Amino acid sequence: MLLLAGCLVVVLGGLRLYGAYRLRDAELALSAVLGDGGVAREAPVGGDGTAAPGIRAALDRLDAGETDLKALAELAMLGSAALSADQTVEATRLVSEHADVLDALRSTAGWPAARLGYWQNPGPVQEGEIQARLLTLAQLASVEGRLGCEQADPGRFEQAMGILLRLAAGLEMEDETQPVLVGLMVEHVQHLLLARGIASTVADSAIPRGAEALVSPVDLRLAYYRTLRSQVARLRALRSPGELSLRRLPAWVGELVYLDLYMARSLDDLGLAAREIDRPLLAPLAASAGMPALAPITLAGTLGTAGRVQIVQAGRAFARAALALRRHALERGAYPRTLAEVPEAASALGPLGVPVELRPVPGRGATLHLPGGDDYLRSLTGDPTMPSLLSWELPPPPTHPGLRPQTSDLRKDRPRASDLRPQVVRANTGREGELRPEA
Repeated sequence: MLLLAGCLVVVLGGLRLYGAYRLRDAELALSAVLGDGGVAREAPVGGDGTAAPGIRAALDRLDAGETDLKALAELAMLGSAALSADQTVEATRLVSEHADVLDALRSTAGWPAARLGYWQNPGPVQEGEIQARLLTLAQLASVEGRLGCEQADPGRFEQAMGILLRLAAGLEMEDETQPVLVGLMVEHVQHLLLARGIASTVADSAIPRGAEALVSPVDLRLAYYRTLRSQVARLRALRSPGELSLRRLPAWVGELVYLDLYMARSLDDLGLAAREIDRPLLAPLAASAGMPALAPITLAGTLGTAGRVQIVQAGRAFARAALALRRHALERGAYPRTLAEVPEAASALGPLGVPVELRPVPGRGATLHLPGGDDYLRSLTGDPTMPSLLSWELPPPPTHPGLRPQTSDLRKDRPRASDLRPQVVRANTGREGELRPEA
């Protein structure tokens, strides 16, 4: 009996040592990817002096019925297409009926983006409701911006763009995966509004100020890593804090022997997930007869957050390139013959790793697109009505090139890069500080 007990102790002790070594190796490997050993870093929840109170007030005021929710979703996803007469009437009704919500969103002008703080132990039902309502706020702001495009009102358009940028940035500062995903959805809505602003020429007044006035500068790679660090923190919290007692001896032995192995395997999985974000954007990963260069997008559903981040990064690249090409046309009266003639556009699209075309359209400006890309996305998602993500319409060049468009009167609403980009503050001790907007 004693011999059997001794053998059991040896076996369990060996498993314990192996688990400890495996956990150490997994932590070191994850540290090499994340850069800080997987330590979770949490941004403060936004209070006075940030955009968060205005967004929370707007969410409290929002009371949209099923009909309004459907109409908002349809209008916000139109891409660069103009509103029809009936759609304009419907958009005007929606904006009028939710004027108090828009007033709260407009109050965020001039304030830096910040965490909203809704993801502190919410229940599954409450979490789903919060996500849906935040996306509705984004759609309402987008409809307001589209009315600005139809009425040739740059100030109204830029104000809506600022709301969307601050809302997306605040969500992308969260530590949990779900709010970051909602932030990516908000950015998608913002890209569609920007496409309409460029096509309608309403965005021309903001273009001379540079892309940062209209495209989010938030580092999505760091946002993605932050969600992984949060998962690491939850894994470490699995260890039982209580002291050893006879009542919990079996659980203590099981934790002592097997928990390290479980955590090591989980950290290995997180390390693999972390490396997904470093795959070349839209680079070929598998053979595909139709669109071999777009294989990563076919994996977007299986890659989870990393794949969705890649798609939003591709949208940002197209947005920056479209803005650079439009600025070229405003200054010179014509679009370039090739993307190489506008280095800013070429450098924005370069990381995508696929050939993007600039195609002149007689009498209608030009089109910046990835051939077959949007059709491929539609077949992948099974949604034939999915708006264009990889094709941007550029309006005809101005008749008097070289003239600088007048800037909007709503200068205070223009988001600064420092208002949207979170920064890690390190103390002299080398420990991680809090995330806060860069001063």
